Amino acid sequence: MFSISTAYRHHYRETLQLAYPIILGQLSTIIIMITDNIAVGRFSPEALAAAGLAHALYMLVVILGMGISFGLTPPVASAAATGDTQSCKKLLKHGLVLYTSIGIALYVVIWALSMALPYFKQPPHIVAMAIPFMHLVGFSIVPSMFYFGFKQFMEGIAHPKDAMYVALIGEVLNAVLNVVLVFGFLGFPRLGLIGSGLATLLTRFLMVAIIVYIFMNKKTYQPFRFSFNWDVEQKYFSQLLKIGIPIGIQMTFEASCFSASAVMAGWVADNGKTLAAHQIALNIAATTFLIASGLSMAASIRTAQQRGLGNTEGMELAGKSAMHLVMAYMSLCALLMVLFRNLLPQLYVDSPEVEQIAASLLLVAAIFQLFDGLQVVTMGILRGLEDVKVPTIITLIAYWVVGLPLGAFFTFYVGWGGVGIWTGLAVALGAAAIMLSRRFFVLVARQAKG
Repeated sequence: MFSISTAYRHHYRETLQLAYPIILGQLSTIIIMITDNIAVGRFSPEALAAAGLAHALYMLVVILGMGISFGLTPPVASAAATGDTQSCKKLLKHGLVLYTSIGIALYVVIWALSMALPYFKQPPHIVAMAIPFMHLVGFSIVPSMFYFGFKQFMEGIAHPKDAMYVALIGEVLNAVLNVVLVFGFLGFPRLGLIGSGLATLLTRFLMVAIIVYIFMNKKTYQPFRFSFNWDVEQKYFSQLLKIGIPIGIQMTFEASCFSASAVMAGWVADNGKTLAAHQIALNIAATTFLIASGLSMAASIRTAQQRGLGNTEGMELAGKSAMHLVMAYMSLCALLMVLFRNLLPQLYVDSPEVEQIAASLLLVAAIFQLFDGLQVVTMGILRGLEDVKVPTIITLIAYWVVGLPLGAFFTFYVGWGGVGIWTGLAVALGAAAIMLSRRFFVLVARQAKG
């Protein structure tokens, strides 16, 4: 019993040491979005609703791109564990070319979605504000995808701190630029929502410049540097896409469910109040989720390392220890959401009606925190094992067959409003957590039998 406890303590420590810089780096995406929303929420509730609508669709697309880039981490982690520097270098080079190309294609998708906004049956004045904002934020996906390539590589070779530092710098830059451009300080015009979109775009280009500078000048990355030429091999693109596309689809099924829930929130006939409240609750829940997502990525790297070394017992302990950690963390988040559900919405908007709706949504969000954490960490563990096809089917069933239809039923037929939407999300996350956990334990049992 003592030896098992010692083994878990070792894995807890190793996972947390790897996870904390990843978590801080992961938080940059949501903190930039939170900064945008706080700034525009203080500008006007209508601007917040427009930002919520635009971000819902933008995040749907960027999650697909981010998920595809996650396909770089497991093969890099496995290669790095065995000292295969040459494979790591080639994976990075092909990843940067692939992900930048995908970023350009995804921007075209975002632009098309922005043009389709008038057909989503949202308030016309909200749509008019959201479209130009979406164009600016949407173009930032191109530098973001290039940045993701370096970030996932650095995490794969177990050096996540540099990407963390870049992310922290990006958060500060975005906050400063938001204040200056939204409200018109230091001689700049008062641009409102457009200023927030411009701040996000500039921040993400600056983050690319900083991470490239670090990679080209820090001694740690000298063995992995390569010449920028067109000497590419199809097998590396195929390897990255074989892992990355299912991961991207998995994440898109979940993200699209939340995006569809934002559209449903806009259908509630209260002049955008439920939509604004939905965006507040989603920002807060997404913050806790991305910390859990950082634990998930650490678990993915550690199980991939153990897989590369052929250590079945270490692979199992790495996975289970990550599940323990995320359950403890999400239990704390659930408690804090219940205790501060009336206070947190006041950070975003000065509207008693919106604050009241958001508080009720946060109560439901608190209920599903454990499910949310368990499903994302188990998904990361399965990615580390390069098991991506079955989890893709699981996410489709959980979010689109079970969760979203239930949410629509509770919202529009039972009459629960925004609470109905979030009840459906809770059921979806619970279903995903149960099915993905079972998948992990099935694979563990198969490995144990040899």
